[in-house]
Amino acid sequence: MQERIPLNKRIYGKLRDEISRKKFSPGSLLPGEKKLSDHFGVSRKTIRHALNLLEKEKIAIPVNGLGWKICGQPQKGLKPVAVINYYRDFSADFAQAIYSFMKANGLKVRFYYPISEDCDLDEILSPENYSGLIYLSCNPVPKYHVRTAKQHHLPIVCAGLNSEQPYDTVSSDNLAAINILVNNLIYTGHKNILFVGTKIMDPAFSIRHKTYFNSIKRHLMKPNSLIIDENYLTPASAEKLLHECTRKNRRIDAVIAVTARIAKDILTLFHENKIKVPNEISLTSVGSPIDPGELSHFGLSSITGVVHPWKEIGRRTAERILARVKGDTSPSGMELVKPLLTKSDSIRSRIGTMKF
Repeated sequence: MQERIPLNKRIYGKLRDEISRKKFSPGSLLPGEKKLSDHFGVSRKTIRHALNLLEKEKIAIPVNGLGWKICGQPQKGLKPVAVINYYRDFSADFAQAIYSFMKANGLKVRFYYPISEDCDLDEILSPENYSGLIYLSCNPVPKYHVRTAKQHHLPIVCAGLNSEQPYDTVSSDNLAAINILVNNLIYTGHKNILFVGTKIMDPAFSIRHKTYFNSIKRHLMKPNSLIIDENYLTPASAEKLLHECTRKNRRIDAVIAVTARIAKDILTLFHENKIKVPNEISLTSVGSPIDPGELSHFGLSSITGVVHPWKEIGRRTAERILARVKGDTSPSGMELVKPLLTKSDSIRSRIGTMKF
């Protein structure tokens, strides 16, 4: 009778074979525990035991905060990856996630911050040769940039707010975020929702604005919006916002602010004019949530919002560009990073139901 091999040892054997066949190069990271457990159809505990066996054999070692790294020296001569950043509300978490992942895989990263999208990509890429290009922007990559990248034989991965790209995209997908917010607000009893945004702080404002209008119209409701041309609420726009929120014939009971900055201005405005938040008006923001500590003087403990996991977006973008640099042309990269709606950022329940 053949001796039964424990499951963790079988997984260990398969991983060892994959590494020996050089599917994973020395110095690179193994897929995460969750991906491995999904791939092999076993628990994460079993995967962890298999990884521990790899560590005993000095085949792989754990790396703090990154996962498991294949032992050995990374390949030399790999060209760095260029990150072209046009996104104004750029997150340091995104940069750190890309930098850490690339460093662990033996690749360098160069960050560039062009003033406008009219810049010549050839000038940016001329100082040294690159192996790949990460384009961080709210808008689609200009066609002439795509042509330049192809001339340099550079794979492009786009990361940003606009998920409607004709090529590899890792997106925080604010379009889905607005749909989530609108649906949550309506199904928790809100009828009149006001969308407040600024063109200056948000280059993708028109995309979000259109998405909001379409979401509201799907619920057979009339869209309300206030467009601000400055980075903050001016006395004139504040007066208009107060009028919209307090008029008797069509009183606004929910406000969606595009940025945390605008949300703070609105909170201050409500506080100064003694408008209760969120008992009478629910305020929510697309983007990073406001620090609860900053809201203590408003008598609030938290604020609603949709959190975009920039660390996850950075990690997935780095994984994608690394796969492309190594010649992977599979379409698996087209999946999007969806916005996370966490407990602390969920829409607060309100008394009352929708009337149809």
